[in-house]
Amino acid sequence: MTDAKGVRRVLALALIASLARPAVSADGRRVAVPLPVQSRTEWALQVMDVSGGPLTEIVSGGGHPIMPAWSPGGTIYFARADERGVFGLWPIAASGGVPERVTPTTWDWKAPTMRVIVRTQITGHDRPAPARLYVVDQDGHPAFAAGQQSWLDGQNGHLYMYSPGVLEFEMPANEYRVMASRGFEHLPARAVGTARSAEQASTTLSLPPIGGPSMEDWYAGDHHFHLNYVGQALLRPEALVPMMQGEDLDVATPLSANLHTRRIDEGYFAWTRRETSLIQFGQEMRSHFLGHTGHIGIKTLYWPWYWGPGYPVYGLDDRSNVEALQQTRKQGGVNS
Repeated sequence: MTDAKGVRRVLALALIASLARPAVSADGRRVAVPLPVQSRTEWALQVMDVSGGPLTEIVSGGGHPIMPAWSPGGTIYFARADERGVFGLWPIAASGGVPERVTPTTWDWKAPTMRVIVRTQITGHDRPAPARLYVVDQDGHPAFAAGQQSWLDGQNGHLYMYSPGVLEFEMPANEYRVMASRGFEHLPARAVGTARSAEQASTTLSLPPIGGPSMEDWYAGDHHFHLNYVGQALLRPEALVPMMQGEDLDVATPLSANLHTRRIDEGYFAWTRRETSLIQFGQEMRSHFLGHTGHIGIKTLYWPWYWGPGYPVYGLDDRSNVEALQQTRKQGGVNS
């Protein structure tokens, strides 16, 4: 931190602190900052004096408390997502206490609004089908369905969400555009609609199957990814189900993995969902020199989780990846 005299001081140290956005109080005496908890997957909201001294943890558990901001009276407001990834605004006293989520009674859009119901289905079938949805108003601003997690498609700049088949949106009245997709086996669908203030519009998008003999009798799966890693939300494994259904995935094997020296999602190791959509947690081993390997269907965690140049521990460990791979095969597992 740099003070008014241009003197720079280090107030706290953390490894890979991607969500550590600090906020200084109105009187300039204290700073609030989210920092990762070494022994857990989560982050905690910390407060300390700008003159230095110990950190005081005032919020932990229940999701990552991020993007803090001080009120003139000394209350700290922060954003936190629930276990489904839906964000809310929470206030708490700088001295700590129990935060209570702000519950808006009405929204002031500064413009007349309309409601749009978007329905997705597979061509040739009348029942609703899960899909990925991208909805924008006439100016290109994204629209969101209440209670649904949103995602960013960084390649195309789209903010989207997953629909169970029918979703309702409120947005400024006028023209709107919708695009839907569903994994690799269906072509995307697009639609444009219009509605006046206080009206309700309805749009149905039909997703054509690509089909063909080469697409038959296959299961779709994602076998090397992480549930909680550097994201803003602290998700439970069940949060994967709407995503899998929207992408038409049958099987998912998320991996517990280290983030530098923190062991992320260790508590979910071997967590299994046996009904459709199928989910089973595995483990990722990370050698900085030899690369990362996924281990699925194993009974015990391999140790160490990581080794090689750049780590503060196990940095001189010169083992081969084959040791971890052999343990997985002996336990009847597979690698990714």
